[in-house]
Amino acid sequence: MTFSVPYLSVFQQTAGDLMGPALCRLQRDTPCGSAVQQLADTGQGCAVIVDRGQRVQGLLTRADVIRRVACRVSADTPIDEVMSRPALIATTTMPAYRALAELQARRERWAPVVDASERLQGLFDAQTALAHGLPAALQRLAAVTGPATDQGLRRCRNGQAHIIDGMAAEGASAAAMQRMLASLNDDLHARAVEMGVNGMAEDGWGRPPVAFAMIVMGSSGRTESFLDPDQDNGFVIADYPDQDHGQIDRYFIELARRTTRSLDAAGIPLCKGHVMATNPLWRKTLPQWQDQIRRWLRRRSETGFLQSNILLDCRGVAGDMALAAELRDHMVAQFAASRSYVRSLTLNESTRGVGLGWFDRLITESEDSAHPGELDLKRLGLMPIVEVARLYATAHGITACATHDRLDALAEANVLSGGDVAALKDAHEFIAGLIFRRQLNDIAREARPGKHITPGALTPAEQDRLVTSLKSVQGMVKRLARDLVGPDAPDGG
Repeated sequence: MTFSVPYLSVFQQTAGDLMGPALCRLQRDTPCGSAVQQLADTGQGCAVIVDRGQRVQGLLTRADVIRRVACRVSADTPIDEVMSRPALIATTTMPAYRALAELQARRERWAPVVDASERLQGLFDAQTALAHGLPAALQRLAAVTGPATDQGLRRCRNGQAHIIDGMAAEGASAAAMQRMLASLNDDLHARAVEMGVNGMAEDGWGRPPVAFAMIVMGSSGRTESFLDPDQDNGFVIADYPDQDHGQIDRYFIELARRTTRSLDAAGIPLCKGHVMATNPLWRKTLPQWQDQIRRWLRRRSETGFLQSNILLDCRGVAGDMALAAELRDHMVAQFAASRSYVRSLTLNESTRGVGLGWFDRLITESEDSAHPGELDLKRLGLMPIVEVARLYATAHGITACATHDRLDALAEANVLSGGDVAALKDAHEFIAGLIFRRQLNDIAREARPGKHITPGALTPAEQDRLVTSLKSVQGMVKRLARDLVGPDAPDGG
């Protein structure tokens, strides 16, 4: 199959992005005759029945109209006697691929789309969402959809390689594949949170006592995922009175436990470094996060620098996204205002080398290591690019999170030249592509996906391109040190 733009957009966009207007909105007591006329007047194939607060009550489709005629229902009959229950009520933030797959599973076409307050915003039409290549696309959609259970999430996680394998076969860019995986994993996180909230309500905990957002960090936060993710997450919780701390903290401790457990069961393992919402260091109210940032700035330590760099890649994936955005904006503004802190962050990261040694030889691991004779493409290739982009962006108050977005913003701000940015983006794309190739081969032989390569397995042209890519990265790492640290900076080569 061909991965056309409409097909990819189903994975990368939300139901809110792809919905159309709900032109025909009716009340439950609208007579059938009037409803039929309004459907004809608007030209829509579906009317949405709402209450006076614009909350969805049902649907009236052309099939319902045909059934009404067949049953000889009077034109004065209220439509609540003939309307259908919606097969799905989508939220504006629901991934479009899941809305589409759930409608297909129920053999339905339409889903009303509502906002966080459950008010109607539009109408999602499965046929419009996938106007081309529908049968082939749905075969792949089935691989990443499942019920809201641990087993259902596991099925979605296991199906990701099927999607990426298809994209790779069609020549999709590594950046597009990373964004695809990030979108799929965002949905897994959001569903795990939803399962936790609903399960706690059923178990007598009630609903969340205050607003909150789940954030992800690391490659997930940068939307640069591969096929072997682990958990890097936290909670940003709205402020609340001190006297309510015991009750509210207990709630979010339990929600964090349930959510991270569900993600682990789905195949996104627990973080070995405990960067998870179960750790109180990564579960705070927004004011507590702001206090933590002030402490990092005031009490400088290697641990604080490490944690700062982790949080700089944070992004909201569930809950109140405004809380996550406010945290990011505040953090970047505070760090950018302290040139000495950015210098310290840079010095802390300057020990990371690039996988290129003397005379442009690729650096491989020793014979007594877990990967003898192999090059760690992520640690010695991708991460130096990530850190160059992150540190330059932080120094200049740029709040973008993805590496390519940070680099584009740096070029726009004339911090880096267009040529330098193009070279770094090309290097990032090439190295990420090599990692995907390794991981898909690993999965095909039922091995754990890795991020190492044997240089000898590359073609001569690929080896030359890898060396050229790493030389570009190496030069930029040295420039970063000079720009943000000074002439006495460590080499970083």
